[in-house]
Amino acid sequence: MTRPDRIRIAPMDEGWLPQVAAFRARVFPDNRWGASEAHLRWRFLRGPGGEPPMVLLALRGDEVVGHWAGMSDRLLGARAAWPVTWMVDLVVAPEHRDTMAAAALFRAAAASGRNLLAIGATDAVLPFYPVFRWQRRAIADTFYRVLRPGPAAALAGQHLDGAPARLAPLADRLLPLAQELASRHRVEVEPLPSPGPEVDALCEELRPRLGLHFDRGARWQRWKLDQRPCGRHRVLVLRHRGGRLRGLVVVKLRARPGVARWAELSDLLVDPADGEAFDALIDAGTRAAIAAEVDLVRLRCSLPAHTTRLRPPWWLRRTRTPVDDLFLSAPPEVLAAWARAPWHLTAAASDTVDTGLDEWEGAAPGAPPW
Repeated sequence: MTRPDRIRIAPMDEGWLPQVAAFRARVFPDNRWGASEAHLRWRFLRGPGGEPPMVLLALRGDEVVGHWAGMSDRLLGARAAWPVTWMVDLVVAPEHRDTMAAAALFRAAAASGRNLLAIGATDAVLPFYPVFRWQRRAIADTFYRVLRPGPAAALAGQHLDGAPARLAPLADRLLPLAQELASRHRVEVEPLPSPGPEVDALCEELRPRLGLHFDRGARWQRWKLDQRPCGRHRVLVLRHRGGRLRGLVVVKLRARPGVARWAELSDLLVDPADGEAFDALIDAGTRAAIAAEVDLVRLRCSLPAHTTRLRPPWWLRRTRTPVDDLFLSAPPEVLAAWARAPWHLTAAASDTVDTGLDEWEGAAPGAPPW
């Protein structure tokens, strides 16, 4: 017989949704979307197809005291595909963080038999990966394009003083204008209202050239972007002269009230050999961000053909931390196959911008409609 005070692990189903929402509201009181039942239903109970999301609950009796959440995806190679599950949330109530609840959740996820991946780790979670024999690989890098140094420094938790503090207001006004004027590629791009068959055709065309990458077909894009109950985004596409898609970039707006507004170039689909198209899409995404009056632009990417084009002074590579690294748990033969190919990895590959925190609730004052 199970002791009522003992932690047990159980899969989440729809019946647990109100209790999970209440648990998250208690743990994250400043993140209203993170505890919204509509957001949790989209994030934890639905998906774009294939395996359903995997959410494991840590329970003491019938009380939710933690959860491990995984988002289902497909990792694609030129001639092979693997179902994978991204770890996107590990949350334990403060009063249980010195218990074995987090370890029990990790252990249950490992026992699921799924191929597991995660991007990044906080100091609190980092020790669990080696204990449960996840591999750690430095695959992707994060790049920033600072438009307004003052808010960007505030978002990074840095305090400006002396000459930098005196010059920041002037730089905040002039730097966005300078970056807009410096934009080199004025190739025509257009917004894509909703992904359809032409996105599927682009994915199929690019599949042999991207190395390992994740399913970004129209069904996935609609779930990830259009069905999401909050946030603001725009999909920009570049076309060949005949009208066929040449590439796309997803721009997501984010904001932390009183601190900073920023844009995430959260996804990118383009032939790695087509440097002109890459530059045009990145510049178009940046111009859209500038028009929305954000303070910085962020991009995660991994292919050398792309990263070598993101040059200073406009693009700055973040000093590597565990937040940039990829963690993997899968059978040895699967890990060996993954080690033989380059990876095309963007922020959209995991759920890092979909926790409900820092949502852009409205356009910046005076900005054109998004």
